Amino acid sequence: MARPSHFDVMMEKEPYFEKIDLPGGSDEKVGLFLPRPPTPGSAPIHHATIFLVPSSAGGERVQSVLTDLTHSLTEKGLTVFRFLMTGSEGFSLEKVISHYKTCVTHPRVMGSRIAWVGLNEGADLLAKNFYDLYPVRVPTAVALLSSTVQPIFLNNLPVPYLALHGGLDPLFHYLPHQRIEEAVHHHQMRYGDSTTQYLFRGFGKDLSKGDLRYLAPEVKTQLIEWLDHTIFHDGVRPQEPGVASAA
Repeated sequence: MARPSHFDVMMEKEPYFEKIDLPGGSDEKVGLFLPRPPTPGSAPIHHATIFLVPSSAGGERVQSVLTDLTHSLTEKGLTVFRFLMTGSEGFSLEKVISHYKTCVTHPRVMGSRIAWVGLNEGADLLAKNFYDLYPVRVPTAVALLSSTVQPIFLNNLPVPYLALHGGLDPLFHYLPHQRIEEAVHHHQMRYGDSTTQYLFRGFGKDLSKGDLRYLAPEVKTQLIEWLDHTIFHDGVRPQEPGVASAA
């Protein structure tokens, strides 16, 4: 009999947005998207939090992808922390670190269950700068969508990771996908965790099916099922200590 998913119970369709005031009085739109509105005096929603780092390109398409992905994650009971890229302003490592500190100290965030999800340049930033963010809070898992980093950066990740790519991604004009498969195998042999990769052969870098405003349903399914397995079941190797601040 198949093991029930932690996400079997669907939540409300529309996530509840809670704006977060950033240090320094920034007017940037940053906040938590919760599966349901909190009630007065309620405890934190003890599921898990996704720290979502988007492409630095910004614009309407990225905003649509973020909104759709956020809905898919909150439908499954996950809390999503993200900052909105409405223009082409991009983001810096310093900004991401600052936002991550804000995320992990928020009273509605369960610190022992935080997963990073990066899209495009956001995925590259998380992979390349893992040890800059690591002292803030060690993530339970990292999901990288259309990352372009060299396998050496994947080899440096000490937590379970998921690498999703489209087979038509220009990345594979100069980097054989076999190199990513080898990096995943190396990690699996070293740590024995749920690290894996998946190649959607008919998709491009956008991981979309026709409409570029949305990730393809099978991409979101692959991501959510992996998060479920890794965060709530046996995705982390048994000898892994409880996740806590590295500081």
